[in-house]
Amino acid sequence: MMRIITIFLMMFLLIGCTHQRTYRDVYAERNYLESINLLATTIEGKSEANFNKTDAAQLRQLVTDVMNKYEDELDSTNNTDYKKRIEIYQKLLEMNKRLSNRFYSAELVNFFDKYPDENLRQNIAKDFYDQGVNFETQNDYKAAAEAFSQASSIYQPLSKYKDSDKRAYDNAKKHATLMAEEAYQQAKMLSKNATLRLEYRQVAKYYEQAVNAYRHYGHYKDAASLANTYKRKGIIKVYGYGSEYFSDIKLALNKDYITFVTSPIDADLKIKITSDKEYKVTNTQIDMPNTRKVFDKYIEHIDAQGNSIQIPTLKDETYYTKLDTTNNILSLKTVVMMKGLIDFSDTMYAITSSYYENDDDLLPVAKREQITKLRSLLESIAQKLSSL
Repeated sequence: MMRIITIFLMMFLLIGCTHQRTYRDVYAERNYLESINLLATTIEGKSEANFNKTDAAQLRQLVTDVMNKYEDELDSTNNTDYKKRIEIYQKLLEMNKRLSNRFYSAELVNFFDKYPDENLRQNIAKDFYDQGVNFETQNDYKAAAEAFSQASSIYQPLSKYKDSDKRAYDNAKKHATLMAEEAYQQAKMLSKNATLRLEYRQVAKYYEQAVNAYRHYGHYKDAASLANTYKRKGIIKVYGYGSEYFSDIKLALNKDYITFVTSPIDADLKIKITSDKEYKVTNTQIDMPNTRKVFDKYIEHIDAQGNSIQIPTLKDETYYTKLDTTNNILSLKTVVMMKGLIDFSDTMYAITSSYYENDDDLLPVAKREQITKLRSLLESIAQKLSSL
């Protein structure tokens, strides 16, 4: 019995999985544009030669039903609900685009006569324009600029829509002016109490925000000049004394708030890194263990004739021999000294040794270890400088 039920369920699931959604299914799900696209695609797949009256009747009925749905939505939508009205008209425009210039388009004269492309674009442009005017009354210049721009864009294939371009520009400029002024005033307020380089850099960023906000309309007051002034005041000047580690210093301190100068006199921070190596060779003797076989004891054994004989056995014995060895040891000492904004000194060591490698082989190993430590130290210094 259970087997029969299982087979029945599997058949049911198989039938459900193989069922293809029809345009009627999609329409019932309220996906109206998708239902039109699905039916249109099916008809187009048959080709014009196989297009028949049944296909035409189904398509006309579906388009009429969808058109009525959108008209009902428009009737129930408040005239000032611009967003909703625009969405409905855009769906009708999408229908128009999908069904235009097809071999079956002549069957949809009622729809095309009622909702031609030009009228739909005009309706959408009007609602965007009216929405922009409404945003202007609320002093929402950014939203107003976007609405007027959309009005211009949707009507662009036909012509210019009223003064939408000018109003889009004017409102965008008003919004940019507000943003620029807000950043400018923030910078001005911070600059009154700024004493640290970090604070100067923050002031510069606000002035740069003012510059960028107004960039499309020209210069905003003296924001660009002040941004450069405070950016320079926020820079930390570093001098690195020449050494083999200078490139590592520049790499670790490659920040937008740090610049390297050519003279220690001009520097806010001076960094000096020196290194010294010591190479030692030690000769020592070590005991090397060896193993050999030695006599252990006799054991009694009875041979084939029944005679008792004594057989010697062996055991392992460990003994040691002296081995002369040479141990090569390289010690690398690196001293880091800083003066100025940060007073700091540190000494780092890297020691490598080998019974086989010489000075030239050990030095690169020690340097790699030392550079890893040095870069970590310099990165922590860069982090500390960012807060000064």
